[in-house]
Amino acid sequence: MLQLIAIGEILFDQIDGKSILGGAPLNLALIAQQLLQRFDGKCIPVSRVGSDDLGNTVLQELNFRNVCADYIQVDPDHPTGTAVVTRTEMDHSFTITEHVAWDFLAESQAAIDLAGEASAICFGTLGQRSSTSRATIDRFLTNASNAAKLFDVNLRQHFYTPEILQKGLKHANILKLNEEELPTLAESLGFSVSHDLHSSLQTLIDCFSLDLVAYTRGKEGTTLCSTEQLISSPPPEFSDTPVSSSNFADSVGAGDACAAGILTGTMLGWDLPRTLHAANLLGAYVASQAGATPIIPESILEAI
Repeated sequence: MLQLIAIGEILFDQIDGKSILGGAPLNLALIAQQLLQRFDGKCIPVSRVGSDDLGNTVLQELNFRNVCADYIQVDPDHPTGTAVVTRTEMDHSFTITEHVAWDFLAESQAAIDLAGEASAICFGTLGQRSSTSRATIDRFLTNASNAAKLFDVNLRQHFYTPEILQKGLKHANILKLNEEELPTLAESLGFSVSHDLHSSLQTLIDCFSLDLVAYTRGKEGTTLCSTEQLISSPPPEFSDTPVSSSNFADSVGAGDACAAGILTGTMLGWDLPRTLHAANLLGAYVASQAGATPIIPESILEAI
């Protein structure tokens, strides 16, 4: 069975007075599960929540969404993570609470065994902001010798360092970043960004022995760059609802949905055009909805 593992933070996005379950790895897991179950696969989150009402809500939601919760640790001393999300017309920013449960993600033999069985893994920088979770994620990735590994740069506040970026790239064979993160990544790692996008992405591939770079551009869609080709596409139209500025609810979770499509395509051996189509379709639909983890209509899943 194909197994996609999403390891890192679980938190509640506090948006407009509401608490909405999120965190990039969990967003990806809840979207990917809906797609993977069509191919006899599953997505498994690995994280840690508090022994509190929000933590209980996480476990209940995973059960409701038919997502495995066996690798969600419950912390008796630290609360479930939260983040205040501030939205503008077309963007959002985060203020993320520190010293929460996922900062204390502990090593376990069960998780190490799971790493050895993984088909693909998504991980990022935010889940590694503490030394405890960073060591746990590092060991998990080291033991996942047969898995495709997507590193979601996902730069938030001051919660990344050049060392975290370097090590993440060393583990990864797929890199996902957006147009705002590329120059920051380049500055942190000491290389120049070219005016030619293909050249910049190819530099990343060459420097870090990557197989694929996914470069997301919001409403402009996604670019995929491999060692052999560069392809781009704007968000597609689905059903009767084109994704456009008139139908753009918020961008929270759109990149995570895009990553779900990329990793699904990688695991199933799809070519780049089909993988890009899946990434754009999922990302566009999530962007058209409020929140990061909507139920994906069957018509959209069938179109992938």
